[in-house]
Amino acid sequence: MRMTKSLLSNPHLNLLDQLHIILPAILSCGLTRKTSKYYYDNHWTLRDFSAYMAVTICQKFSNSLNNLTNRVIFLYLRPLKSYNCPLTTIYGAVKGIAAFGEDTVKIFLFPYINNISKRIFMIFERRQYNFHSEEKIKQQIIEAKHVRDAILCTVAPILYKAKNITDGGIMYMQMFGYLGRFLYAEVKNLEKMDLERKKFEQIKAASKIYVYKECKGNH
Repeated sequence: MRMTKSLLSNPHLNLLDQLHIILPAILSCGLTRKTSKYYYDNHWTLRDFSAYMAVTICQKFSNSLNNLTNRVIFLYLRPLKSYNCPLTTIYGAVKGIAAFGEDTVKIFLFPYINNISKRIFMIFERRQYNFHSEEKIKQQIIEAKHVRDAILCTVAPILYKAKNITDGGIMYMQMFGYLGRFLYAEVKNLEKMDLERKKFEQIKAASKIYVYKECKGNH
């Protein structure tokens, strides 16, 4: 992956004729069910990097003839349409779509969050009905948390910019299902952080004015 990044960064190379080899390999790193022997290995970083590389290639080589961007986005949509796709693959799809920006997320990811919510709900809240081994359940919880966090990091900033919601998360739960309450909490957290940042900037500006007046008075 890093070698491919270096090749793409080389202004003297044109990899257009090799995309049919490079791009499937990059997408596979993000969407494959398993990239390492153990589920607790940090394969999530590889999937993040895969999403970054895929969007970089699309920005560089996509045009009206090859329609590369749309083709890659629809490849990312395929796991989201499946009800039994591995959560690791769903994570890669979420990160891949997120890499294309806010508008792409609104159009292509938002409609599928409710379905993802149902799967995460079953893992978090219905463990007593899970007849897998303890180790398998632990793996599912880790994967579900990563998918949830990926959606929160991607969707919450968009919702925060949209409009202020004060209904306790009811609207988000209607739109996004189980994950709606997590999204509401994250949006409120962003509001709090933004408010604290503005207060800090006001204090900083006021202190500069005070120092300026003090210096002027001394002179």
